[in-house]
Amino acid sequence: MPAMLKKICLLLACAILFSGCLNQPQANTNSQQIFNANRVLLYIQDGQIYAAEEDGQDPVNVSNNNKENFSPVWITKGAEALFIAKQNEYYEVWQTNLESEDTQLLWGSKKEPNLIALSPDNLWLTYAEEGGCFLFNKEEKNATRISEECNFLSWAHKKKRFVYISEDKLFVRDFNIKQDLSEPKEIYSGELQYPLFLDDNTIIFEAPDENSDPATHDIYKLSLEDSVKTAITDLNWPGHENVRLAISPDKEKIAYSFDEETWLIPIASPELAKQVLTKASDLIWDMESSGYYYTAEEVDENNELRHNIYRATKDGLNKQLIINNAEKPVL
Repeated sequence: MPAMLKKICLLLACAILFSGCLNQPQANTNSQQIFNANRVLLYIQDGQIYAAEEDGQDPVNVSNNNKENFSPVWITKGAEALFIAKQNEYYEVWQTNLESEDTQLLWGSKKEPNLIALSPDNLWLTYAEEGGCFLFNKEEKNATRISEECNFLSWAHKKKRFVYISEDKLFVRDFNIKQDLSEPKEIYSGELQYPLFLDDNTIIFEAPDENSDPATHDIYKLSLEDSVKTAITDLNWPGHENVRLAISPDKEKIAYSFDEETWLIPIASPELAKQVLTKASDLIWDMESSGYYYTAEEVDENNELRHNIYRATKDGLNKQLIINNAEKPVL
C-alpha cells in the first residue's frame, strides 16, 4: 500500500475512533448532584425542606417525600441536615446528606419531638417530647432522658455544656473528659424565657423586672461562675409568652422578638435599643452579623394569607423578599 494511502487510512481510523469516543454517554455532574457548598439557607415550603443559597437562589428539595416536614437544622452547613417528617400522626427524625444524597432514619415515634438542638461537635442531639427531654447520641443511636420536663434547651459554643428550663428553674449540665454527663445543677429559679449562651460561662435570658413592676420584662445575663444576675436592658417591655432571642455571630447585638415585633439591642450600649421590625417572626442572623432573615405574613393577589421569607440589614431597612410562600429560615 502506498505510503500516502496508509497515512489516509490511519487518519480515517483515528477520526472514527475519536468520533466514537465523543458519542459515548458523558457523566452529567448536574443531573443527580444536589450538593452545593453555597446552599446554606434551609427553609420550609409547602411542607418540604429546601436548601438554597443566601439570596434564595438555586433551591433544592432535601426532604423529597410526600410527608409534612419541619424543624430543619444543619449538621454540617451546606452538606448535611436533620429534619422531622410527619405522616398519619407518626413522626420520624431523618438525617440527609446533600452531597451523597444518602438519607437515614434516626428514629420514629408517635410522640412529636421538638426543641431539636445539636451540640457543637454534632454528636449529641437534644429534643423534647411528651414525657421528657432527651439526649440522643448520633453515633451510638441511643437516647437518654435528661429531664422529666424541658421547655427550652441551649448548648454552649465550645464547652460540652447545655442549659435547660424545667418548671421555672434553669439547670446546667456538663460532660466530663470521658463524655459522662454531670448531674443537673440549678443555677436560677424564677420565671424566665429563651436562655442562650453569650459565651461559655454567661447566659442571657428574658425575665420579669424584679426591681419595678413584675408585669414588665427585661433582658438579663447570668454568670455561671458566681451566679450573679445583671440587667442588660432597662426598657420594661410588657410580658409575653412567645419571646425569642437571637445573638449576632459577632456577639455585639441581640435581636429580641415578641408578638411579631423585633427590637435590636447593642450589648455594649443597650440604651440605644430600638424597634426594627413589625409583623416578623423566625428571625435569624446572617453569618456576617450584617443583617437577618425573617418570615412575614402577607395577603397575596388571591386574598390568601401567605408566609414569605425576607432579609434586611441590621437596622431593619433595605428589606428584600427572597423566597415566596416559605417560612422558618435556618442558617
